[in-house]
Amino acid sequence: MNTFSPATMSTSLSQEDVRSIVQLFSKIAIMKGDLNDKKRALMNGLCKLLEADYWLWNIMRFQSSETPIAYDILHNMPEDMFSAFASLNYEHDEDEVTLAIIKNNAADRNHWTRKRTYLVSQDTFESSTSYTKYFSKTDLGDSLISNYPTSLENSIYSCCCVHRSRSKPAFNDRDCLIFHILISEVAWLHHFDIPNNDHRNESPLPPRLQTIFTLILEGYTPKRIALHLSITENTVRTYIKQIYKHFSVSGRIELTQRFTYGDGNHLPHI
Repeated sequence: MNTFSPATMSTSLSQEDVRSIVQLFSKIAIMKGDLNDKKRALMNGLCKLLEADYWLWNIMRFQSSETPIAYDILHNMPEDMFSAFASLNYEHDEDEVTLAIIKNNAADRNHWTRKRTYLVSQDTFESSTSYTKYFSKTDLGDSLISNYPTSLENSIYSCCCVHRSRSKPAFNDRDCLIFHILISEVAWLHHFDIPNNDHRNESPLPPRLQTIFTLILEGYTPKRIALHLSITENTVRTYIKQIYKHFSVSGRIELTQRFTYGDGNHLPHI
């Protein structure tokens, strides 16, 4: 995840939102199953948090003047919608959204998340070939798009999208921030399924640290955590130091800010 900066605090989440993020994050980190099981659980959980209906997660190569290539795909879309996305990738290189994604990738190699309307306007999207030829007869409504750079090469990204049905309102900046924070914090899901990667040491927190991490963001003091878990306060403080090290933060305030404000890369740079 990018380094947190107070200057990026343009959007913030409520305590309820932070609690929901932490609960889903912790659930995915400790759940049994393979990586695809965890990806599906994360995206289904995100859809509940964001009142979204459809999701797509793939490993993609984006290069200017070349057809995007998908290496690995998971989704919950109905057949007509998924077929529209697949056809778009291989039949229409000049898709406005794809071109905007490539431009964004070139401008910022860090993980970024955007509402589709921040990439192309709604009018541009609805008048595009992408929409009229592929999506106009599907239930595709508004979208959030998140691109996480992999370790292989600059053009390959772990790409996550969530979509609402036509009957629902557009996503807002709060929705985009929730999506961005959760996708930012699951590095092990972006890298482990890619051959020859150099991120094999990345991993989620162990279950005990996940529990303490959750209690920290709930506002528990070390003493209260120790009483709650029937362990010594010194042990709790040792665990807390490990948690801070894992998230590369200096203390509780910075950890809380990380899950409340994100890194600011859910909004276009001004």
